[in-house]
Amino acid sequence: MKFRPNPTLYEINTRVWLREITKEIGKSITLNQIPDKYWQRFKDLGFDYLWLMGIWKPTRLGVSVSASLTYLHEDYYQALPDWTQEDVIGSPYAIRDYDINPNLGDWNELDQVREKLHKLGIGVVLDFVPNHTALDHKWVKDHPQYYIQTTAEIAAQMKDDYFPVNLGDEEFYIAHGRDPYFPPWTDTAQLNYFNPETREALLFTLSEIASHCDGLRCDMAMLALNDIFASTWKAQLEQGGWTYPDCEFWDTVISDVKKDFPDFVFIAEVYWEREQQLQGLGFDFTYDKKLYDMLKTDHASEISMYLQTERMSSKWTRFVENHDEPRVVAEFGYIKSPAAATLTATLPGMRLLHQGQLEGRSHKIPVQLARAYEEPVHKGLLAYYEKILGLLNQDVLHSGNWQKLTAQSVGKLNHLDIIAYQWEKDGQRVIFVINYSSHDSQANIRLPDINNQQEKTKFLEKLSEKEFVYKTQDIITHGLYIDLKPWQAQIFEIS
Repeated sequence: MKFRPNPTLYEINTRVWLREITKEIGKSITLNQIPDKYWQRFKDLGFDYLWLMGIWKPTRLGVSVSASLTYLHEDYYQALPDWTQEDVIGSPYAIRDYDINPNLGDWNELDQVREKLHKLGIGVVLDFVPNHTALDHKWVKDHPQYYIQTTAEIAAQMKDDYFPVNLGDEEFYIAHGRDPYFPPWTDTAQLNYFNPETREALLFTLSEIASHCDGLRCDMAMLALNDIFASTWKAQLEQGGWTYPDCEFWDTVISDVKKDFPDFVFIAEVYWEREQQLQGLGFDFTYDKKLYDMLKTDHASEISMYLQTERMSSKWTRFVENHDEPRVVAEFGYIKSPAAATLTATLPGMRLLHQGQLEGRSHKIPVQLARAYEEPVHKGLLAYYEKILGLLNQDVLHSGNWQKLTAQSVGKLNHLDIIAYQWEKDGQRVIFVINYSSHDSQANIRLPDINNQQEKTKFLEKLSEKEFVYKTQDIITHGLYIDLKPWQAQIFEIS
């Protein structure tokens, strides 16, 4: 099934969400028993994909690790002041098996949910974690050669980095998963990408998953790149006699999967300026963490310059929050966050929104917890998001042409704080202007290709539903005059 270009993606913490629905309707349910009104709500909001985060079979060992790590307890208390050990269900990124969590359902139920969503025009995105597995994944004992290993002597010196696997007549010491800049994830086992058998097993797994969904969000995808993997595990690879592969893992698996599923989408969580490399290897979308970091500042002029770079293609996933980042209202505040969200939701690329973002939730949920802090809905924010998503459901904002617009000075320098751009298709034009600053700002927005055959041009501002009429020649000569309050956005349609 093919979906719209520049799609919208909604991330759901599936385990938490199902618990909330269970509480709301008063009985325990699985995925296929979710009432249709919940799926219809996503259709009404205009989402193209639902990312069902955390549906895989959880790790038993990982639960005890998640409960015992005292540095995580601070996160638990911040998110859920009354948390107990029963709330800790382990990280969904320490995967014991790519099988459905039995508390959520089974493959048949997932397929039925997917069929329901397809009828609504919505695709299903699932997680794929290439770097590591859970400690109790069957491969750890059945195929220990799939993992990075070391000697007993080194493991004894670096107890936090390795764990023993006893197979009776043999004992192996397998590395915990990690990225090179942080301590290891001690609930995981590190896969060895320089072993062709590991790659083959992962390709088989990924191909199996692809038959049940429409896309995969690939966790920390850059860690599987040959040069990063070689640098991270140099000593262990030399010790094991592993040689540098002839090709990149992603190039192989993406091309293979797309032979069978040509409309399948691959989304990369990626950092360290490796985004465009992964795009070149076949990823349809890569995280735009750079834009997110820029939005945390008040430097609108730098953001405007960024919007004129080659990164303004449709290959990026834009966001202001996800399960890894703080809640947008906690990071940006209730006044600033709508401006940032409007920008990321209306640029080219995949627009990612996160469960609880629309309602203004401020408590980030650690992925190891089954329960969320109960918060009231922020009705003003919800109404704003519903308006933005309603506008975003227009074809022009998916298959139209995007263009950066110039904000010119009207005698002050505060025009530099206004970010402006438009979408256009078949004569329909939607103009976005955002004052990304904490003070009032004014500018003339230069509009290309205004119809000079009309004496007057009408602008309908979609957020306020106010109408403005200007002499066409004044628009051509001077531009559209804008006067915005701090963090205010305006969205115009021309007629």
